[in-house]
Amino acid sequence: MQGAYAALRPHPCRVVKRISNRLGALLVIEVQDTMTTNETQSNAAGWAWATFTVRWVVGLIFFMAGWWKCFDLGPITHAQRMFVESFADTWIPTWLLWPIGTSIPVVELVAGAAICLGFRKREASVLLGLVLIVVTYGHLLHEPLFNVTGHIFPRLVLLVFAWVVPPHLDVISVDHWLEKRRLSKQTA
Repeated sequence: MQGAYAALRPHPCRVVKRISNRLGALLVIEVQDTMTTNETQSNAAGWAWATFTVRWVVGLIFFMAGWWKCFDLGPITHAQRMFVESFADTWIPTWLLWPIGTSIPVVELVAGAAICLGFRKREASVLLGLVLIVVTYGHLLHEPLFNVTGHIFPRLVLLVFAWVVPPHLDVISVDHWLEKRRLSKQTA
């Protein structure tokens, strides 16, 4: 659906809004933008590079954390130290701590790489968002006034930015390349 939307987008210098009233009639309002084509292209290039940079920064943060947890520490050791031993005295059952503790390193590694490349960005962002929720809850379970500004909040802000940028502005990505390729095959 996103690809179809991107293909049907009006020229960036001319915006057309369609508003339907209660009777179903269609009212068309045309708004002329004052930006020139060069300014619009420059703005789009700025968004593309800004998104690329943010994606790589947040992707590397998660990827390197996952790398360390997978290859230096090991997912089993990670689960044992960071989850099972740390949360043994809480309400969370051990049978739940093991799968969460062993899967987080792999999710960080794979989803972090996907964010860097701009591949399946939405799915990777959802997974990393869930990791941040788990980590936040874990810290707050041990320390109800845990300061999230040093560790969690910066990752969340970067992740949300990378997540919500519209696909047509994230042109330096595998997803964009795949969408262009799919559309070119449809027209051929």
